[in-house]
Amino acid sequence: MPRIFISHSSADTAEARRIHDLLANDSFEALFLDAHPDDGIKTGDNWEARLYSEISRSSAMLLLLSKAWFESRWCLVEFALARTQGKKLLPYLVLRDEREFVNGKLKELKLGQMEDGDARLLDDLRALWPTSAAGFRLVKDLRPYVGMRSMEADDAAVFFGRDPEVEDVISLLRGWSRLHDSPRCLLLHGDSGVGKSSLLRAGILPRLARMEKCWNLAPPFRPGIAPAKRLRASLENFRVGPQREATDIAGLSESVARYQEEISKLVNRPLILAIDQFEEVLVAGDAEQQHFFELLNQLTRLPQVWVLITVRGAYLAKALSCLERTEERLLKPLSPDQLGKIIREPAALVNLIIDDALVDAIKADMRSDVPLPLLGLRVVTASHDDTARQWDVATGPLWARRCAMSRTSSQPPSLDRINPPSSSDTK
Repeated sequence: MPRIFISHSSADTAEARRIHDLLANDSFEALFLDAHPDDGIKTGDNWEARLYSEISRSSAMLLLLSKAWFESRWCLVEFALARTQGKKLLPYLVLRDEREFVNGKLKELKLGQMEDGDARLLDDLRALWPTSAAGFRLVKDLRPYVGMRSMEADDAAVFFGRDPEVEDVISLLRGWSRLHDSPRCLLLHGDSGVGKSSLLRAGILPRLARMEKCWNLAPPFRPGIAPAKRLRASLENFRVGPQREATDIAGLSESVARYQEEISKLVNRPLILAIDQFEEVLVAGDAEQQHFFELLNQLTRLPQVWVLITVRGAYLAKALSCLERTEERLLKPLSPDQLGKIIREPAALVNLIIDDALVDAIKADMRSDVPLPLLGLRVVTASHDDTARQWDVATGPLWARRCAMSRTSSQPPSLDRINPPSSSDTK
C-alpha cells in the first residue's frame, strides 16, 4: 500500500488533519502527519530523525501549499528531500484566495498542476496507484474475509496478495495499446480454487475501472448454459465510465458488422470484455458453442475490443483452439509471503491484530493443492470472534489451538525520547 507524507505549515494544522481524515476514510491508511494525535510526532520524540525516516518510507508527498508553507524552512526542507529521493509530489492549494501567490511559487519550484478540491485530489491519488487496494472503500457490513465464495468488485478493498499478478495484467494491456497487431484475448488459467475469479473480479477489473481514461469495461459474466446470450447481455448493459449516461450497444445480433459503427465510437479507449469460468462455454451444446465463438471471434477482430478470460487449466488447450489472437498467463498458488498478506492485511482494515503464531500455523497447514477458498473459510472462522477455535476444513479434525486475535487501537511503536524541539525549529 502506498505511504503518503503530508507536508504542511503549523498554521495549516487544522486543514492538514482534515485532509488526513479524508484520505483515511477513502482507505489510504498508510499516512504520515506529524500533528496527528495517534501516530504523529509526540513531545520528546526525536522529531527531526522521525521526519527524515518518514520521508524515506513514503511513496509520495502531499504538499499543502499556502503562504505559511512557503515561509516555513522545514516545509521547504521536506520538499527538497522528497524531490531528491524521487518521491511523487502532489501540490494542494489550502486557501483559494492565495491561488495567485501559490501559482507563482509553483513555477519557481517547477512543480506540475496543483490539486484543487477534495474530489480531484482523491481521483488523482487513486490514479497514481491503480493496482493498490488503497482508495477502495470498505463496503458497509463487509467482513474482512469473505469465506468460501469468490470475491467481487465490492470486495476490492480487502483483496490482497496478488499485486504482482494484477500489475502484470495491466502492464500487458498497456503494451497491447501500443501495438497495431496485438493479441485480443488474455487467458488467465490455473487449477480450480487458485483464485482466478477473485483476481479478475476484485483485483483486475476494479483497478481498470479507476483508469477510465484508458479503457471501457463491459460487465463481467459467466457463460452458463447460454453463453452467446450472456455475451450479448454484457454488451447491451455496457456503460461508459462510472456515473455517466449509458451508451448501450443496442440490438446486438450475430452480425457484429452492424454494430461496428457503435463500437468504433470508443476512440482510443478499447472495450474490455471479461468472461469468468470460460470452461462453461466448452461444455455447452455444440450449437451454443458455435454461436458463441462466431460472435466472440468477430468482436475480437475489431481493433477496439479486448477480452479477459479465466479458465481452468484442464480446459486451456481447448479454449486456445477455439479463440483467435490469444495470450495466456498461468496463475500459480499463493506463496507463503502472499498467504501472510491475505491473512494480515484485511484484518488491519478493521483494526484487528492476528498473532504471528496463528499466521504461521495457517501457512504451514496450507498445501499447494488445497483450494484457496478453504483458506478463506479458516480465516473467516477466526474473524467472527475476538478469540475463536480453528477447524482444519481439509482434513476434518479440530485444531487444538486457540486463535489469539485481538482488537486494538493502532498505536505507533514506542520511540526513543530526547529533548523536545525548540520553538525556533518548529514549523
